[in-house]
Amino acid sequence: MSTISFNTETELLFNRIEEDEQNLSDALMGLTEVVEGKKVYSRFGKNYLSSVTADVVEQILLYCGKAGRVDPEEFSGKTEEERIHSLTRFFDKRGLSIHEVQLKKGWSKNALGPLIISDNEKKIYAAIPNILGNYHYVDYKSGKSVKITKKNEEKFDRTGICFLRQFEKKKLGIKDLLLFMVKSLLVSDIVMAIVLGLFAILVSLIVPFLIRSLFFNLDDYKSTTPIIAYLVFMVCTSLSVTLFRTVQSQMIYRMASKVDRDTRAATMERMLSLPTDFFKNHSAGAIAKRMQIFPMLCESLITGVFTTGLMTILSIFYIFQIYNLGGDLFVVASVTTILNIGLTFLIIRKKSDVNGRRIEYATKDNAILVSMMNGIQTLKVTSSERRLYTQWLKIFKQEAVAEYRPGFIVVYGNVLVNAVSLIGILFTYIAANQMQMYTNYYIAFTALYGMLTGVFTQLQDTVPNAALVVPILKSLEILFEEKPEESDNNELEHVVPNRIEFDNVSFKYAENLPLVIKNLNLSIKEGEYVAIVGKSGCGKSTIMRLILGFEQCTLGSIYINGVNIKNIDKKSLRRNYGVVMQDSRLFSGTILKNISIANPQMTEEEAWEAARKAGIADDIENMPMKMHTIVDENASCISGGQKQRIIIARALAGNPKLLLFDEATSALDNITQKVVSDSLSELKCTRIVIAHRLSTIKDCDRIIMIDDGSVDEMGTYEQLMAKNGKFAQMVERQKL
Repeated sequence: MSTISFNTETELLFNRIEEDEQNLSDALMGLTEVVEGKKVYSRFGKNYLSSVTADVVEQILLYCGKAGRVDPEEFSGKTEEERIHSLTRFFDKRGLSIHEVQLKKGWSKNALGPLIISDNEKKIYAAIPNILGNYHYVDYKSGKSVKITKKNEEKFDRTGICFLRQFEKKKLGIKDLLLFMVKSLLVSDIVMAIVLGLFAILVSLIVPFLIRSLFFNLDDYKSTTPIIAYLVFMVCTSLSVTLFRTVQSQMIYRMASKVDRDTRAATMERMLSLPTDFFKNHSAGAIAKRMQIFPMLCESLITGVFTTGLMTILSIFYIFQIYNLGGDLFVVASVTTILNIGLTFLIIRKKSDVNGRRIEYATKDNAILVSMMNGIQTLKVTSSERRLYTQWLKIFKQEAVAEYRPGFIVVYGNVLVNAVSLIGILFTYIAANQMQMYTNYYIAFTALYGMLTGVFTQLQDTVPNAALVVPILKSLEILFEEKPEESDNNELEHVVPNRIEFDNVSFKYAENLPLVIKNLNLSIKEGEYVAIVGKSGCGKSTIMRLILGFEQCTLGSIYINGVNIKNIDKKSLRRNYGVVMQDSRLFSGTILKNISIANPQMTEEEAWEAARKAGIADDIENMPMKMHTIVDENASCISGGQKQRIIIARALAGNPKLLLFDEATSALDNITQKVVSDSLSELKCTRIVIAHRLSTIKDCDRIIMIDDGSVDEMGTYEQLMAKNGKFAQMVERQKL
């Protein structure tokens, strides 16, 4: 990454980034507290990050499966802020986000993943979890690994750096998602679940042995005492199995919660990093529905894998025990087992198809529902309720068919499995009678056969989970197949924008569509007040989207402060923009929250100042709750002009270095328009305004007339009017 010069503007940028990271850290640590059952406090401090060594970084990366030698120059810097930023970017490129946390007493026994910690002498260490979930570190003097215990954890500062994994910033497949989920688990979690399962199996295996011993030697017992002892031991064994399986279920639930926490947080982060084109092609309701069903995936996968695995081992052992009894009974048991296995797989497949249709229709259903709620006023005005209700009913009918008519196998699958087992018992009785089998042998076989059928009965409980896995994975494919806005491989720069240059830029929205922007060459200087005008469809808003980085040039390049926009971190770039788009909306919350969302540190007085610049202060003053008045995203309780001015105040509140207004004052009256125009004229930042009301841009330093995707005329208002070209003609038409 290239060296960044730290002037006042850049320091403001990093302060803003730091504040965002603090808020994100608070939220993520709160999420950790829910799962881990302990309180973790987040606070910011710079000493840790600015003192981290290459050895510590290598240990962290090794634990996270990203081993390799580290060049300290990758996270070096002349200042503390520069070093912190470089280290943050270093880990971010490797799919790790860093967050500073305060750990409570006993933290060494509850591994949250790798930590960077410091001792009382300010030496930096990497605390790495072992397979049992305890932390250890490498002692620099001895070179040995030292376990962190209650005794020696006091030597370490209570503040540390934790790491949260991210998905790689590339197209991902189902395999990548599953690997990510597996890596969310500690080895100790997996080992403990397997050990508990094996104990349950071993104890379960005692029961068939006791049954055989009891009934094979029944004639030799002189009293009932041995029989009672056998029965008591069998009861205790059954209770032990139940206890082991209960503890194992708790372990599996805890594992599923951990996986869900890490995977869902990473999925949300990935969704927010997707390009704007993704959200144009998929409705908000459909995306929301996919995120709602995500939690079922982790539980279904982990429960299904462990339960099915243990049940399979048990069934194999029971079959082996039945085989030792010999004869036709083994053949009957084998045929029954094969039929039950086949039926189980068939049920899972059919139920999976049904779940796939249900999820598909439920996603469409939710998309229509959200669309209805967002456009409820339009529905009422146009009296279109019945038409949209009819459209919704058609989707809901398909969902209802999948729900209530899933097919014979899905409805009666459990009945068929039990029927096969019962028929198997009938045939075993016939076979035993023909073989003239001793009663004690038959009783032992019946007990074993009952346990075998019990395995398949329990296996049916996992069918709903197993049948959900594939449909959920398919529904999530669109989130992972789309490439994020930024790539892991880019060395992105942080730039405070105030100068823009279009160098022979051409752009079209799709390969089969014509060019919207054609060979555009344009330079906007620092502090300049520029208006872009032209007829509808000429490419004005497209130029705005290109500056924002929402779209990529088909040909040519765009430079921000001399740096190609492709090499700039889009998130940090947009933090310095003040933007009002044609379709900008409010957020549900107070007016103060809406104005300060771009600058969370701003005071209420600063919000009032932004409101005055936007010409909305008097309106807010007349509201009963003033700045704390609640507004919704549809602005149903305020006028269109008030909504637009609040959005303008939001754009001005962040003290942006570059303002972008796309039809930002279309809903304002002339007086309010004058207030906003005067405020813009007084600002020292670079301002780019798209306007149809041409009388509002008289004070602009330069007016750029766009026609058919390229610059047609350029100059001040007076120069263009004197030229008597297309701009002058547009002005004259608006006077009529």
